[in-house]
Amino acid sequence: MLASALLMYRQKKNNGKQRRCLPSLILVTACIYCAVAVDALLIEPTALVIREITITTPKISKPITIVFCADMQTERVGDYERQTLQKIKDQNADLILLGGDYIQGKDDEANLHLLDDWNRLFREVDLHAPLGIFAVQGNKELGLPWRSMFTDTAIIPRGLTGTVPIGEIRITFLSVRNSWAKQKIMDKRMEGKFRIMLGHMPVFSMGEQEADLLLAGHTHGGQVQIPFFGPLLTNSGDLPRRWASGTTTLPNGTTLIVTNGSGLARGNVPRMRFFCRPDFWVIRLVPQADDAS
Repeated sequence: MLASALLMYRQKKNNGKQRRCLPSLILVTACIYCAVAVDALLIEPTALVIREITITTPKISKPITIVFCADMQTERVGDYERQTLQKIKDQNADLILLGGDYIQGKDDEANLHLLDDWNRLFREVDLHAPLGIFAVQGNKELGLPWRSMFTDTAIIPRGLTGTVPIGEIRITFLSVRNSWAKQKIMDKRMEGKFRIMLGHMPVFSMGEQEADLLLAGHTHGGQVQIPFFGPLLTNSGDLPRRWASGTTTLPNGTTLIVTNGSGLARGNVPRMRFFCRPDFWVIRLVPQADDAS
């Protein structure tokens, strides 16, 4: 397009006003395409954003800081992944939750090497959190010994659906299968506790879950978003587009957070992001002030 515009400018015989408009339009369009390409392919994929939200609740007596990260999805564990883990560590969170899809190699052999590479990096960065670090499985780890990533680390893998009491909160971890279903997951021992549900895919959020906070990944925020429209694709069935990225207050008052993920889809998917930077979340749970005071 740039070459065409320059050639048309040099054609003196077409120097009328109407003729000059066309090469100018082509030139401007080409510049826009170049700018978008640079941003989408070179800048945004590693322009990691730390997003924050504060949730006030009467169900806790002291503040709790949670870091939530998902879709680290990579075919090479390198400097960017190290920087991401270091930024997570720097938040000094009370609780760290990892939402699945850590790898995407070209074949099973490559994936096994990636599991070893992640394990090495997790041990080097040495993540710690007073209330624990928990990781659920993503669909990219299905059929693989994914728990080996966390050997000799403080990270506890949770592959099956189950609820764990952690201080004043209860966390329900979902299997990949349950995170893809709209089935309501009950917890008979909530007893007024602040309940968090963590699943890799956000489809479970459509099941009218009885929880205060739902956390999911998988969508990558669509990787490409159009202003005023949102993600082009959600990769999550009939999940509403507006639920596929960021925070949503569901009809029952529950807060849903779907991260854009810190990595990228690989394989046949273009390795690009547009208006959809990679991210992880810092969630601050704050006790509600006593009205009587």
